[in-house]
Amino acid sequence: IVPINPFEVESSLDYDALLGSIRYSFVNDLIGSMVIDSHEDLVAAWGDIIATESTLEKAGITSMNIEAAKDKLGEVPLSSADALDAAADWSDAEIRNEYISEWHTFALEKYDSATGLAAAARTELSTQLQTEREALIAQYEAQIDEAKAQTQNNLYMGLGGGLVVGAIIGYAIAYYMSRKSEVAAVEA
Repeated sequence: IVPINPFEVESSLDYDALLGSIRYSFVNDLIGSMVIDSHEDLVAAWGDIIATESTLEKAGITSMNIEAAKDKLGEVPLSSADALDAAADWSDAEIRNEYISEWHTFALEKYDSATGLAAAARTELSTQLQTEREALIAQYEAQIDEAKAQTQNNLYMGLGGGLVVGAIIGYAIAYYMSRKSEVAAVEA
C-alpha cells in the first residue's frame, strides 16, 4: 500500500505550459544536435574525464584542468533569453537549420576542448609523478652514497685495526723469539 496519494499532493513546481510549448521543438532540436547527433564524441569526452579524474584521485592529486573540463561540458550555446528569441522564429526552416548546425559545431568543439583539458590534467599528473620519481631516485642515490661511504670507512677501519693487531702480534712473536734466545743462552 502506498502511503501517499499522488493526486492529493500539492506540487511545488510552477510549470509554465505556454513557455513549455514554445520551447518544445526548440529544446528537442537542441538536445538532438548537442547530445544525440554528437553522442559518440560526448561519451568519449565524459569517459576521458571520468578515467582521468579516477586516476588523479587514486594518485591523491587534484587538478584545476579536470574541473575546467567538467565545467566545459556543462556549457550551453545560448542564454535563456536568446533561446526564447530563437524559439519565436523556430518555424522558419532556414533559421532552425542554422541554429542546429551552430549547436552541433559548438558541441563538437566543446567536447574536443573538454578532452584537451582532461589531457592537460593527465600531463600534470605525469609531470608531478616524474618529479616525485626523480626526488625518490635522488634520495635513494644519496642513501646509497652514504652506505658506500660507511662501507669504505668500515673497510679502512678494519684494515687499520688489522694492521695494529698484526703489528702487536708480530711484536709479541719477535719478543718471544728474542726472549727464547736469551733463555737458551743463559741455560747454556
